[in-house]
Amino acid sequence: MSSLKERVAARLKQAESDPSLPPRCVSAYPASKDLIFINEEGKCWHLPWSCLQYCSAVRNGESFHLSFTTHEVWLYGKHLAELSQPLAKRAIASIMAVGSENAHRTRPGQPFVEKITVSEKGKI
Repeated sequence: MSSLKERVAARLKQAESDPSLPPRCVSAYPASKDLIFINEEGKCWHLPWSCLQYCSAVRNGESFHLSFTTHEVWLYGKHLAELSQPLAKRAIASIMAVGSENAHRTRPGQPFVEKITVSEKGKI
């Protein structure tokens, strides 16, 4: 009989290899110093938690705004209001956009990030 740890690992591996589900849009690691954003084109930004000024969900969770000292970040997708509490606890390490082609494979009630835009403050 396998241990609980082995069964959990096997289920996680199965879930990650299931082609009918999109990749996880949000990952969490304890004590992460940066919040990493990866847009649908693979471009990556590392923004320090210490520079996060505020964040808020907009339009029933279809978009989410994060304001850092030097950057503005907008997330677009579904169920993004669910990110409020983990962000407040700094429990998120990365957020990845997976594109609109995966929208139909959204996991029920889970945040799905379709698009991420990042801009420097003072620049359009």
